[in-house]
Amino acid sequence: MTLKQKFIKESLDIRYQVLEPEKFEQIADDYAMKFLHWYLNNDDIKKFSYSYKYLLEEFKKEKYE
Repeated sequence: MTLKQKFIKESLDIRYQVLEPEKFEQIADDYAMKFLHWYLNNDDIKKFSYSYKYLLEEFKKEKYE
C-alpha cells in the first residue's frame, strides 16, 4: 500500500482525525524509516550525488509499484 493510500484509508475513519492524530504521525514515521533503511542498504545509490527528491521517487518506484 502506498503512503498516499494509507493516509486516505486512515482519514476516512473520523475517529483517527479527532481522537488519534498520532496515527498519521506513525504512518509518516514508518515510511521515513523504510526510506532510510532502503537508502542505507543500497550501495549503488550511495555512489552518486542524487537530490533527495530523486531518491524519494526511486524509493517509491522500487517499493510501491
